[in-house]
This record gives sequence, C-alpha cells and structure tokens, in this order.
Amino acid sequence: MWLHSAIFLLGSAYTLQYNEHVRVDILYRTFSKKKQDWINTIGILVFVFPVCIYFISASWGFVYASWSVNEISRDAGGLIYPAIPLLKSMLILMPLTLFFQSLSILIKINLHSRI
Repeated sequence: MWLHSAIFLLGSAYTLQYNEHVRVDILYRTFSKKKQDWINTIGILVFVFPVCIYFISASWGFVYASWSVNEISRDAGGLIYPAIPLLKSMLILMPLTLFFQSLSILIKINLHSRI
C-alpha cells in the first residue's frame, strides 16, 4: 500500500511532463495552439502553483515530526525506522516535482511564443 501511494505521488510530475494527465478537453482540443498555451499558463499560475505551495506548507510539520521522532510502524513486523519518514517525505517531494515540472512547461510555452 505504501509503495502504491509512492508510485502515484512521484508519478504525477512524470505524467504532467508527457501531457498524459486527466483533462476535460471538450473545447480544449478544438482551440488553437496559442489559446491552449494561454489556458495552460493560467491553469498553472492559478491552480498548480498555489496547490503545490499549500501542500508543501501543510505537510511540512507532519514530515518534520516523523523525522524528528524516528518514527517506525506501530504494526508488528511493520516498516523499520527510515522507511516511514521517507514515505512521508513524498508528501513534500510530490508538490516540489510538480512545481518544477509546471515551471518547465511555462518556460517552454514562453519560448515557443517568442519564436
């Protein structure tokens, strides 16, 4: 279960990189490339960046507490020390990777619009 969640958390930026994320594109696919770029830019600035910043700020204390108390699994035969804090650290890694991938998309959109 933990590794399953890790795959989804760390795969979000990869999915965004290849434009394979879920999108309701009833109108989007009929738009010109320039209009699609504007929609992507607005979506990143209004939705992705604020959500990433919120996720990082909301999970920072949770992850810090896990590392500071050397958290282990409470289940018999559960995960040993570094596993639980590493898994919880993915709550910060996911929005960071998503933020930087979105920044990369914004840079590519800006470069394409200048050419």
